[in-house]
Amino acid sequence: MNPFSKKILPPKALICDRQQELKDVIRYAENQQNMVLFSPRRYGKTSLVLRAQHELRAQNFLTIYADLFSVDSLDDLAAILAKAVYKAIHAQESLLDKGKRWISALKSFRPVIQPTETGLELSVTNSSHFTGQALFEQVMEDIGNLIIKKQTPVHIALDEFQEISRIKAKTEEIMRSYIQTHQASYCFIGSRRSMLLQMFNQSKRPFFQSAFNYPLPALPQQDMITYLQTVMHEHGRDCSVACATKIADISQGYAYYLQLLGYFCFERSSSEITDEIIAQAFDLVLESEAFYYQANIESLSTTSLKLIKALARQPTKQLLSAPYLSKLAVSASSVAYTRKQLEKRDLIEEKNGYLQLVDPFMAIYLQRH
Repeated sequence: MNPFSKKILPPKALICDRQQELKDVIRYAENQQNMVLFSPRRYGKTSLVLRAQHELRAQNFLTIYADLFSVDSLDDLAAILAKAVYKAIHAQESLLDKGKRWISALKSFRPVIQPTETGLELSVTNSSHFTGQALFEQVMEDIGNLIIKKQTPVHIALDEFQEISRIKAKTEEIMRSYIQTHQASYCFIGSRRSMLLQMFNQSKRPFFQSAFNYPLPALPQQDMITYLQTVMHEHGRDCSVACATKIADISQGYAYYLQLLGYFCFERSSSEITDEIIAQAFDLVLESEAFYYQANIESLSTTSLKLIKALARQPTKQLLSAPYLSKLAVSASSVAYTRKQLEKRDLIEEKNGYLQLVDPFMAIYLQRH
């Protein structure tokens, strides 16, 4: 079986580095402190937090995880949070057995467990007459009451937290007013770094200075090399230091791309990883991710597309210089506005003085297309 995967790594799987980051997430939880965990997409934030929650459960924590990526209304946000709470309780003690006392843990929603072809599926249904803001506030109040009743430490991870800002309501104000009273540790996770950091670092925003900022760094090269050699060796593949170094260099510190390259290298070899196999794996990664890149491209305006294609081919220190603007054939004001929009979406960033694409593989894809 191929040991590399696109999926979130299971708790007992070997991970590449992240030992200090894992300890830090756990320590924030143990100290009941809130943290903002941020990095570019595909750095491994979710795997890290879920690994931390796995270890926290061994310390009798109730761990709640909710993915807010697709949230679009207060009703939707309330349902996502309610389902996350019941899933956490269900994981700790069966709702069908000794956990019956938690069936009405939330006044706003009740759990619904239905059989499927693969087992049981948990969902929630609104058990109140509330909708919108009233429903959302009831859920937040219910979570606070649950924390008190549970009498055990609670850790709540909210993934892609910045997406709540899309809801046209006083979502941040409401949420902050309840969270600041909860005797629990919150981990606010996000990939749209500009949006997320503004929420916690702008003085007029409700969450201002309510959590510790924690940037997740790129994976260290040496740790990637050691990880690749270890995993390959344990599963019958020989991967020299030179080849492991090449894969690590191509991955550029991205946990996701390290896994994909490892996956295709493993698939293409029967005994030894070679330069030719690495080159094949690289092409396969671009091919497998093409739909993701294309989806991002299709949602862009004409000016945005011009700019990211130009930056993919030639990162720049002087975006508004006459030579660069002449290549774009776009006005300086339009380029300045477009830059802000692309940075907000975390598609471009300034790094080492150069404005460039955040995702290095997407940059290569655009160079080829």
